[in-house]
Amino acid sequence: MTADACDYIEPVILADNLIFFYWGRHPGHGNLDMQLGGGAWVIHDGRDAVVVDSMNLPGQGSWVRRYMEERYGITRFTLVNTHCHEDHIAENHVYADSTIIAHEDTRRLMMEHRESLERGSPGVPAFPVVLPDVTFRQQLDIWCGHTLIELHEFAIHERGHIAAYLPRQQTILVGDMLEDPVWIFHFDVAPADVQIAELKRMAAMDLQHIYPAHGDIDTIRNGGYGTSFIQCSIGYLEKMLAASQRADFMASTAQDYIAAELDKGELHWWPPYEQVHAMNLRTLQQLAD
Repeated sequence: MTADACDYIEPVILADNLIFFYWGRHPGHGNLDMQLGGGAWVIHDGRDAVVVDSMNLPGQGSWVRRYMEERYGITRFTLVNTHCHEDHIAENHVYADSTIIAHEDTRRLMMEHRESLERGSPGVPAFPVVLPDVTFRQQLDIWCGHTLIELHEFAIHERGHIAAYLPRQQTILVGDMLEDPVWIFHFDVAPADVQIAELKRMAAMDLQHIYPAHGDIDTIRNGGYGTSFIQCSIGYLEKMLAASQRADFMASTAQDYIAAELDKGELHWWPPYEQVHAMNLRTLQQLAD
């Protein structure tokens, strides 16, 4: 796929220096992340840009880079990978001439899975793995022009997952650690109680604008989510854990756990998330076994 074929991507202006590049929701697509809907961010200041995640499918990252070059005159790029999943690293090669930053575990996992990533799988096209060349643990502060970006490690969703925090704007870009309406559980990262504690640590930050990679685009357009969004994610996991020993657990729906949040408009249902909930049911069943 060429970059020209990616003109369905919508640049959503979140702030004077922040853009969300949204690839939309495509229910019939073979790629789950295209069904769920998602995107990546660019922070920019003058001729500099920090790209947070390199997009999902061939051509998408090239489209974003060209857009920033032509529309904003960007000449210097830095790429940050929030974590190692395909929809966040697939177009790293577009920034092979730039500094690429990630957690140490992200680089290690990309190296471990390089062969399978470059071979591809159903719904996930093969792509060249270009590794981060700057890694860290816990926290790394970087600058985009006059904009401070704090990269914070959290033990949520995937090993080495980081969030990009813009403290002066009370804004955090959380990747896949939060999703609307439900997030994906992985407990090889950390036990459930540790991930809940990490979510609470995030909620204690000075936040006004929370932006997930996968969420309701109208909410994202209108300033993002508040910290109650974090409590929604905690509540979903806690209720799932409490119900996991019930005989009818595997027949439960996501709405059984988030009905109140949906009714209040804090979360927004999207049918492809039935697949995500089914994955979470299996994860917790295996944990119980």
